[in-house]
Amino acid sequence: MINLQYFISHYNKESELTFPEDITIYDTTLRDGEQTPGVCFSLDEKLEIARKLDQFKIHQIEAGFPIVSEKERESVKTIANEGFDATILGLTRTKTEDIDAALDCDVDGIITFVGTSDIHLDHKMHITRQDAINLSETAVDYAKDHGLFVAFSAEDATRTDIEFLKRIYGKAQECGADRVHIADTTGAITPQGIDYLVRELVKDIDIDIAVHLHNDLLVSEQVTLPWKNSSWQ
Repeated sequence: MINLQYFISHYNKESELTFPEDITIYDTTLRDGEQTPGVCFSLDEKLEIARKLDQFKIHQIEAGFPIVSEKERESVKTIANEGFDATILGLTRTKTEDIDAALDCDVDGIITFVGTSDIHLDHKMHITRQDAINLSETAVDYAKDHGLFVAFSAEDATRTDIEFLKRIYGKAQECGADRVHIADTTGAITPQGIDYLVRELVKDIDIDIAVHLHNDLLVSEQVTLPWKNSSWQ
């Protein structure tokens, strides 16, 4: 018999939803959107999308995942040097070589991620919780030392133990991260669940908190909304 509780978020509890007034929109179409089956943007298409996002006054644009390939690095670097008003970010793992690839693309900042749920740690990455904390600390320190805006993202955060999530976000905060991300990697959480989770995290985290939510059956574009603690009601 399959235990369905294994596949869903344990934060799915009922609560009344409210939204902060101060919201920063961070768009991942150029990276996460391209992971949709059958979607592969050309450089010209990426530039066209980036220009539209900048025209719409999107605050931050995730231009891509530079370490993936030379072609990806070329597109990220081209977008980063277009002179957009938007802040241009690159995605990296918590590895210095990934951060170096992003630096080579002249981005303004990075989103650096590591798996944090026990499912990811045990079955995907084969590392301990302390290993994940060590990786995040090294990556955030390295990126901040190189003058980057840094958002630390907990992959599969919505299936991560709350106390460990607070520990790893707290370490990222201590190392100078500008923001932490709640990544709903498997689309496991409900609106009520994310409301509950953010309310719990803002009790201990004093930097911006972003949510990166998935509904992959319906959309190919992800938008992340950071909240300042003081704005979360």
